[in-house]
Parts: sequence; structure tokens; C-alpha cells
Amino acid sequence: MTHIRIAYKSIIIGLLFFILIRPYAVYGAETREIGKEIPRKTAQEYYRRGPEYDKQNEFKLAIEQYDRAIAVYPEVAAYYLKRGEAFFKNKQIEQSIEDFTKAIEIQPENYEAYFDRARSYVAGNQKDKAIADIKQTVKICTDTNRYNKNQS
Repeated sequence: MTHIRIAYKSIIIGLLFFILIRPYAVYGAETREIGKEIPRKTAQEYYRRGPEYDKQNEFKLAIEQYDRAIAVYPEVAAYYLKRGEAFFKNKQIEQSIEDFTKAIEIQPENYEAYFDRARSYVAGNQKDKAIADIKQTVKICTDTNRYNKNQS
């Protein structure tokens, strides 16, 4: 009789445990999906703060914000573009070139990245590279215009 009571109690405890844990098992996947949005929103917030510091000529603080956005989402070309601009304004030419190059790797048809890198090359006295990037900027813009005219 005591074995039956122990078995009965074990079954009841097991069912209670299952009932209490089940919502987490069912909704766990949904929670993980929602959780993925939190870092994206955080990265976007860092990205939005950068220009605020930029306007105040606080380029190091702007760079820190872009660093944080990149740490969350390193595959976003716009983050590298903005950080590259802040590096350029802070006279950190080599770092700006690196960031514009990274933006180009991520998004090869981004004419802004080529144009901005050309400016950095000029500042770094690398005129041949600057000319090559300006030519690429013109090519991308010309190809885009040609594509848009064909679509009309």
C-alpha cells in the first residue's frame, strides 16, 4: 500500500512539474525570436546616437557608439560608413580607410563608400587610389542611372 502511495505521489509531482514547465517549453522558441530583436534595436539606438555626438564635434564619443553598433551587428555597411566618417573627421585617416573598405566588402555597389574612401585616400596622399575609387563611384552611379532608365 505504501508503494502505491509513493507511486501515486510521484505521478502527481511529475504531472505538476510538467504542467508548470510546459509553458516555457512551448513558448521558449517564441521568446528566443523576440529576444533577437533586442540586440537589433540596441544597435540601431547606438547608430542613432553617433550623429548627435558628431554634431557636437565629439568624434571619439561618436566612434564609441558606432563601435557598439558594430559589435552587435558587424554585417551592416552603414555602421562602418558612419564610423569611417567619424574617424575621418577625427583625422584618423587609416582607420577611416579601413572602415570604408569594410563597408565596400559588405555592400560592393555602395557608391558612398567608394567616394568617402577616395576622400580619405586624398587626405592620406594616396592620389592613385583616390582616382580609382572616384572612377568606381562614377561607374556605379552611371550603371544605376542606366538601370533606372531601362526600368522606366
